[in-house]
Amino acid sequence: MEKAGTTSAGGLVREMASAARLSGVLGRLVKDGGLGRVVGKDQALRLPSGREIAVDAAYFSSDPLAATLPWRWHGALAALPDLVMEFGWNPMRRNLFEQAGVREYWVVDGDGLVGFRLEDGRYHAAKTLALGDAFVSELLPGLTLPVSELLP
Repeated sequence: MEKAGTTSAGGLVREMASAARLSGVLGRLVKDGGLGRVVGKDQALRLPSGREIAVDAAYFSSDPLAATLPWRWHGALAALPDLVMEFGWNPMRRNLFEQAGVREYWVVDGDGLVGFRLEDGRYHAAKTLALGDAFVSELLPGLTLPVSELLP
């Protein structure tokens, strides 16, 4: 299973804290609105290609855990999320999610966030946001995330 790498112990701690905040914010919004399910840090997903890949946070518009065994494959969710959020830029992972058909892909890296939206089978940068900006998702009505809350 693939995971994004982190170079320092301090960076890993900050990344984990940011991933926990992100999962919490997304989880509350989704639960309160009955909008599906959010899975958090290091949840493994099994993509349609058969590759297993761990994510920092993922949103499903329907609840993959409500279904029975077909949703599970060796501990990984065999379900395609609508949105994936990760900390740290990795073009190979971005390409895997694009090929799989994940509708939104967000990357928190350095001092900002880049959001990609799938259009006609290809990712297009929706926005590049800096510290004072907020990200608004088209998939999750009412979701506005200040970039400052996501930065490690």
